[in-house]
Amino acid sequence: MKSNTNSVHSGSHALGLVRSEHGFTLVEVLVSTLVLVVSIITIYIGIVYAESQVTNNYRDRVASLLASGELELQHYYFVKRGGFNLHNGVDVLIQELPRNRRLMGRMTVNTRMENDNNVAGVALKITVLEVKVQWRDPQTDELHFIKMREDYY
Repeated sequence: MKSNTNSVHSGSHALGLVRSEHGFTLVEVLVSTLVLVVSIITIYIGIVYAESQVTNNYRDRVASLLASGELELQHYYFVKRGGFNLHNGVDVLIQELPRNRRLMGRMTVNTRMENDNNVAGVALKITVLEVKVQWRDPQTDELHFIKMREDYY
């Protein structure tokens, strides 16, 4: 009977290679540190970007809800009172900020007349009711706005 010494020898040879290494080289430590630092910086940048997007989306949503609510209120005025209650600007709260500060915006309601053609080609005069909510970003000083409209035939 013949024994397979080749597999035992190659196993002990591989084990000997592992045992002969006494630690990591300086290059291996530097490369692994660099990979770790780049990964942490990438994750941090992603978190900061995501946080700013969440804040912007929140403000857009608040402004959209304010404009939508104003359109509903103006529709009520139109149906119950026969006209709109237009105003040239009302201060609205967009967001409560840290240290008892507030991000305020401005909501305006306007109308204008437009001509439109229906499917049959008949010219119609429509009244366009437009609500605009605008605010300035406190970090970038960039002007943001949401504009919604409703048409009355």
